[in-house]
Amino acid sequence: MGRKKDVDKLDIDEVKKKLSKEESEFLSLVKQGRHDPVFFAENLLDVRLHDGQKLWLWFTTGTQDEKACEIGIKIGRWKDRAEFQAALELLPSRQKNILVPSNRWGKTMVTSGVKHIWYLYYKIGVKGTPENISQTRCGTLNISPHSNQCQAGYDYILDILNSKFTYRLDGESYRNNCKIGDFFVSSNKQQRKIIFANDTNYRAVPTGEDQASSLAGTKYLYISYDECAQSLHLKEELPAKIMSRLIDYGGPMDLVSTPEVDKPSHQYFFHISKLGNECKDGWFTLVGKLGDNIFLSGDEIDAVLEAIRTTDPAKYRQVKFGEFVTTGKKMFDNLLVERLWDSYGGPEPVIHEHKYIVIADWGFADTGDPTVFYVIDYTNAINTEIPKHLRKYRIAYRESIQGGSPFAVLTRAKILQRDWNGAKFIHDSSSMGGVIIKKMLNEMNMGAIIDFSASGNKMDMLFVMIVVMGANRETKVDEENKVIDINPDFGRLRSYYIPALEEQLGNYQYNPDKGVTDKRLEQDEVMALGMGLWWLERKLLKNKVKSMNFNPLAADAKNILPEKEAEKIGMHTVVIPEKVIL
Repeated sequence: MGRKKDVDKLDIDEVKKKLSKEESEFLSLVKQGRHDPVFFAENLLDVRLHDGQKLWLWFTTGTQDEKACEIGIKIGRWKDRAEFQAALELLPSRQKNILVPSNRWGKTMVTSGVKHIWYLYYKIGVKGTPENISQTRCGTLNISPHSNQCQAGYDYILDILNSKFTYRLDGESYRNNCKIGDFFVSSNKQQRKIIFANDTNYRAVPTGEDQASSLAGTKYLYISYDECAQSLHLKEELPAKIMSRLIDYGGPMDLVSTPEVDKPSHQYFFHISKLGNECKDGWFTLVGKLGDNIFLSGDEIDAVLEAIRTTDPAKYRQVKFGEFVTTGKKMFDNLLVERLWDSYGGPEPVIHEHKYIVIADWGFADTGDPTVFYVIDYTNAINTEIPKHLRKYRIAYRESIQGGSPFAVLTRAKILQRDWNGAKFIHDSSSMGGVIIKKMLNEMNMGAIIDFSASGNKMDMLFVMIVVMGANRETKVDEENKVIDINPDFGRLRSYYIPALEEQLGNYQYNPDKGVTDKRLEQDEVMALGMGLWWLERKLLKNKVKSMNFNPLAADAKNILPEKEAEKIGMHTVVIPEKVIL
């Protein structure tokens, strides 16, 4: 029998001999594009990229580290080659990437329009013989909390592959001339699904409120999460429902979002982005600045930025530099929350002769609010022999119990009090069933019980929390309106990392007009911690900083600072008789 020949076994030079000059040049472009997504974008898709987009593609795919180093130093991601090498050592696999771009940076285009097509065209991550790879059905996924954002990514792919992508550069308008247009086969607008010639597909799916449950059972080469900070459940979605979909092919996950302080997952996104800035825990973060985008008119950018700067300096920083805005309708500034964590371990052991307080926020429903316990070590806070800046509270332990027997939960409270050196115990008996709980605790012979409802109020509690978390904070504003912390060790509360507390503090909102919080947001962690800090500050240390309500926009002086509020600071009204001069 003669030796069987097929294209997979032919020498590449033999293949080129059978091709025309144009076909041979195209084959060379395809071969080079496999190892360089930027080259692929510019030479096969005919899409121009700015330096920030190039760095994003090169570094997150691990294809061109030398080029990534040069351009990263050029645009300021790394200060020198040594810092870049340190990043490589911390990130052996670049599977958890975060892009924090300013508005109009071009995040959706470079992610959906380029990176998804690159992964699909070459089936990046599929292992096996060329024949088996060619027959493998696979795809990539782009998800977003909102359908409009999913549609934008879907449209970019169709426009690019059909040579309908337009852009402006130096005042001139251009349209791409895609060289792989035959890669596109068909699309389904209703499902936002695109089919390609090599048995691959692209899907764009809104997660909505199902916490990405609709993704179960499917594996992907690559997943991007556009505007992820707007998700209601980002922290819960990532591990099992998104990252697990990438195990088969070992592909990466890209989280892409502009910082928006009032969005549900902003605090968590802020936290992991900070880790990514330092290349910790496998995260890599790239901050995209508006100035990176060479496709926008300089005069247009300057005019818009100046209008924003004079209206909202904080938003100006976000739009121009992609920075996190830490002001908004949320009660606790993102930086205050982030400053709490000084350890990523777990609960701390009981220390002999240390003083503790155990706090309980009751909740016995099987599907509703859980019972939350906190233990605060206040030993150093009352130690006058150590420097004042070291007198801090510390969260030593936290526990949450969902449902279960009320007797078992109350028994757990007694055990915690006993284990933590006979700690004081504080709870709120004004909650549902509080009177019965109070009697049961007394019958269990629990001592040192403090009832928050007896003399505390929620507004004062929240005020105390802000005072404690922001104590000794000093800031200055630079010429670009960036807030710089002069004392980075501010605050009198420290803790090991508690994700549930981070999320609730980051989302906490209070409506002083109605005296309630947003009922859609959980607040058990905030209430438990707040009650403990309130007692320590108001009753133990007897700090007298007073809170008050005032309205600086009121029509007259009487309503700016009401009489009862003025009395708190010893303020009184003096009436000057009117004198008419003729």
